[in-house]
Amino acid sequence: SEASLHQQAVRLTQGPNNLDVHVDTEPRQWRWDPRHRNKSAISFSLPRFLDILSHIEVPTHCIFGKESWYLQLPDIPARLKAISSLQKQIHLPSGHSPHVECPELLSRAIYECLSVPYRNQFSKPFTE
Repeated sequence: SEASLHQQAVRLTQGPNNLDVHVDTEPRQWRWDPRHRNKSAISFSLPRFLDILSHIEVPTHCIFGKESWYLQLPDIPARLKAISSLQKQIHLPSGHSPHVECPELLSRAIYECLSVPYRNQFSKPFTE
């Protein structure tokens, strides 16, 4: 429940590592930023992009909408393989915009990704 997620977030700030996080009790709403409609000023070739991905060192989780057109791109397997620190892929029941189509599931999935070291102590595993 939302209340228990908030309680868990508060407990994370008081845990053994004393995470410095802001716990916001106000409801939030996902929105679309019109700047996402603009093309990037920088474009990378696939080899350069794979090289950039291969240098990601932090534990990484990728969250996708199952029906997203993005997953149909032919180089997606190579992109995911290039991320050597990839720990988990989560496929939500949505298209390309899970933040609009299933915001509660996306929020829970993000929470699960952020709380991996504390999962056994503070949260239940993510399920669709």
